[in-house]
Amino acid sequence: MVRELFISLYLLLFRVLFTLCKIFPLKRKITFVVSFEQNSLYVYEELKKHPVSFQTVFVCTSSCYRRVAETVRQEKVFLFEMKNLQHFILSLYNIATSKFVIVDNYYGFLAAARFKKGVECIQLWHAAGAVKTFGLEDKTIRTRGKRALKRFKKVYAHFDRVVVGSEKMKYNFMKASRAFGKNMSN
Repeated sequence: MVRELFISLYLLLFRVLFTLCKIFPLKRKITFVVSFEQNSLYVYEELKKHPVSFQTVFVCTSSCYRRVAETVRQEKVFLFEMKNLQHFILSLYNIATSKFVIVDNYYGFLAAARFKKGVECIQLWHAAGAVKTFGLEDKTIRTRGKRALKRFKKVYAHFDRVVVGSEKMKYNFMKASRAFGKNMSN
């Protein structure tokens, strides 16, 4: 119960700050939200091979912030944690003003984000071929409250596309996220 209260307060703060950031116009920008850098960096390297006129920004958890910053020195990289308030607010600004948001994990903030029309949120699934339960298939979901389940569904509903490593993972992800017919690529 206390955990849900803290989550609710965080999401309320996120929603307020995110709404303020949405005052600014969308930009030709791709923002990667990263906790596992390998797949995001691979996609970034592939994007660099093609002439695209999009700015690229990385918003990273502490687990990969340093490695990403060292790898993509010419791009903006922000720490997506409240302990660095300036980076956190700049992270929100970049997510709110990007045409494309590419996430590599389940991020609870998506339950509070209301993207502008025309924004595409792409889930770059990080566990290629991993055998594990996740999303709505995770057994611990049964012990969570109705608010948590509602939040999980809101997060998964944000994904316009999900990139997975194989047909089998495609169906696993669809089952776990109840993807409501969203586009799934592998």
